[in-house]
Amino acid sequence: MDATTEISREICALCDPSRIILFGRKTHHGSDEIRDISLCVIVDTDDKETLENSIYLNVDHAVSFNLLLYTPEEWARLTLDSTSYAHRIVGKGITVYERPV
Repeated sequence: MDATTEISREICALCDPSRIILFGRKTHHGSDEIRDISLCVIVDTDDKETLENSIYLNVDHAVSFNLLLYTPEEWARLTLDSTSYAHRIVGKGITVYERPV
């Protein structure tokens, strides 16, 4: 299992997101080995700061990761705004998890 999948599974166990999108990945110079990933997590929460802290404290992996958290309402609004980073993530990112409907 790769680092993105492992980290996404741990995030899912902590907060039940509706979607996780990989929008950045860095490798070690001259290698295919991943050293850092960036994930966008869409999750229904009233306290994004506390949840983000909880994820960083509880997901332990050799590959470092960065998070952007959006509520479903924020995500729906911002993905329509062509000047937002969320809009860019939709265009460039890869969905690595989507909760079944």
